[in-house]
Amino acid sequence: MCSIPFFKVTNSSIEKIIIILIQYNYNLQTNVMFLPTARFTDRKPQQNIIADSSGIISCSAEGTPTPQIEWKRQDEKPLEKGRFVQLSSGSLRVNRVLPQDKGIYSCLSIQSKGSNRVTTNTQNITVSVISE
Repeated sequence: MCSIPFFKVTNSSIEKIIIILIQYNYNLQTNVMFLPTARFTDRKPQQNIIADSSGIISCSAEGTPTPQIEWKRQDEKPLEKGRFVQLSSGSLRVNRVLPQDKGIYSCLSIQSKGSNRVTTNTQNITVSVISE
């Protein structure tokens, strides 16, 4: 019996893995589980929201399994419940935008890959508040 070492799969690595398996004389009928890393689908590192209205800070990710999105401020100020609402798309709605909402927000893509493995990717978004 042989064991297969862990392979990190990227978008273009399936062919490389098959070649490696052949080089090491692994049986290609062995079950190989591919765990693609989540990727952000909405990349807007600088976003504007308008003061005294509702605004949306966009962020979304895809992958298998589907990643969960979490939000934080880089200055670690808490996101007020009710005023900051995460949408099903992953984006963050800000109800009644205030000038102090400007800053750097971190959108975290969290992907669980079994009982002991969790992958987290972060996208930082600089948010400016514009006065009308």
